[in-house]
Amino acid sequence: MLKQIAWNTFKTTGNINTMLELLEVDKTLDEIKNKEKQNSIIDNYNVKNNYNNENTQRLIIEQFNDALKKANNNLENKNNINLK
Repeated sequence: MLKQIAWNTFKTTGNINTMLELLEVDKTLDEIKNKEKQNSIIDNYNVKNNYNNENTQRLIIEQFNDALKKANNNLENKNNINLK
């Protein structure tokens, strides 16, 4: 849109400097939009990565707790056998 305004301004006024300034503003706006898009992608990746890390940690803890329960049961069974 700014490119069209810049061109129309140049055609109307003949002032190349105004056109170049508007084109520079347009370029800067495009860079800002691209940076925002990149940041959004990075944010989405970080959210997914954090979610996966939390799930992995939860799974490891659950597996560790299950292993501890089995070990306790084995020890209790062994103690019960020794008491008889």
